[in-house]
Amino acid sequence: MDVKLEPQPQYNDAFASIPVFSIPVKKPVSPLNTRYKKNIKTTIDIPPKPRGDEQLIIPSGNEPLKLGTGTVVELLGTGGMAKVYKIWSETLETYRAVKLLMPSNDHSNYQRFETESRISANLKHPNIVKVHGTGEWHGLPFMEMEYVDGVTLQVFLQFFQSLPPLLCTAIAVQIARGLAYAHTQQVLLYGKKYKGIIHRDLKPSNILIGFDGIVKIMDFGVARPVEASLHTVNVDRIVGTLQYFPPEQVNGYPIDQLADIYSFGAVLYEMLCGVNPFPQLNIAELIRAKIDNKFTRLDEFRMAIEPHLASLAQVCLCTEKQDRIQSSTILRDYLEDLHYSWGEDGPESVIRTFFNSTEKSCRK
Repeated sequence: MDVKLEPQPQYNDAFASIPVFSIPVKKPVSPLNTRYKKNIKTTIDIPPKPRGDEQLIIPSGNEPLKLGTGTVVELLGTGGMAKVYKIWSETLETYRAVKLLMPSNDHSNYQRFETESRISANLKHPNIVKVHGTGEWHGLPFMEMEYVDGVTLQVFLQFFQSLPPLLCTAIAVQIARGLAYAHTQQVLLYGKKYKGIIHRDLKPSNILIGFDGIVKIMDFGVARPVEASLHTVNVDRIVGTLQYFPPEQVNGYPIDQLADIYSFGAVLYEMLCGVNPFPQLNIAELIRAKIDNKFTRLDEFRMAIEPHLASLAQVCLCTEKQDRIQSSTILRDYLEDLHYSWGEDGPESVIRTFFNSTEKSCRK
């Protein structure tokens, strides 16, 4: 990507070696559904799995039922197709999290869950939630994962809204580290090797901030290898969250790692100002706003927003893929340089200090 750089003389010398990305002039976008064919299916051939018993009563989280290697302690959350429980493993003397697929007649749920299990098991990185194993509970598949003592970025932003620059980089650089690893990792999936995994649903509720300062990406439920990522998005049944999707993903066009770069931009934007760049509830209006690249620029807010991070977020949000930051490795390296230009404390230390010093608390 040809990135223009603009100096920022009004800031102190700590910024001198860190460039500010300028946003390219928006280019015309061709009409919807004219550049690519619709109804493109994945090239992954997923073996069929039997459906679970739809009459089965799923654990509420209030009963100490046996699940995975331990006993259910509480319900941590519920998603579109699964529930996540905190369990205590007496044998291992540790807490873990278990994601259990809910019963459904929709076979694609079982396909996605199996693919998520296989992809997640291949991703071993400090900034990605680790999967310890898989199994079945009364015929329903589950994944047993590490338990992270912390909160999602979504909950974190409900408590603290717009974040100070150093805290933003502390969180953002760890997200970028996880993405850079996933985007370049070779995985074995259904007997075939693939280079690079796209998350496809990066958003605040899929980012965990541990009280120990470590940030982790979770929920690879709609993730796909780069070479097998061609999927049509049905607006009647969205898989993921439209507000964080890039235009090409909303319209069912082929996507690559730059889709995650766009979603990252939306997440960073929200950390900086406390609101989503695309709050539209009407799908047609939301898609049009994304295609036209219409969102409130960060310098229009009545608050001081750090310009390096503001320009980075907005470049990531460019409609045309070639105008975005061109890899998560570039993104990670830029954020590393920016973070350490402001001080010597590492990202994890900054987050721990924030949790320990703030009067507010998002701990239970």
